[in-house]
Amino acid sequence: MLEEFGNFSDAEVQLFMNHIHTRYLNKNEILSKEGDVSTSMFYIVNGSFYQYLHNEAREEEIITDLHIEKDWCLTCKVWSINSLQK
Repeated sequence: MLEEFGNFSDAEVQLFMNHIHTRYLNKNEILSKEGDVSTSMFYIVNGSFYQYLHNEAREEEIITDLHIEKDWCLTCKVWSINSLQK
């Protein structure tokens, strides 16, 4: 995964590998909910995600970001993230 971003020493790769966790999500599974405090970032190996806000006044979802394969998902402000596919 790191090769596409640059050249890293074995020690740097090992440091990264020591801190990552693999997480599998099913279609429509929620990764985090509005108001959750996120201390993570996500790399999408397979599938896609969208981030959305729920507009209560109009009872609609407003998609704010789309994340696809080989994309990093950083949640500075945590919105609900919903998986489109596994």
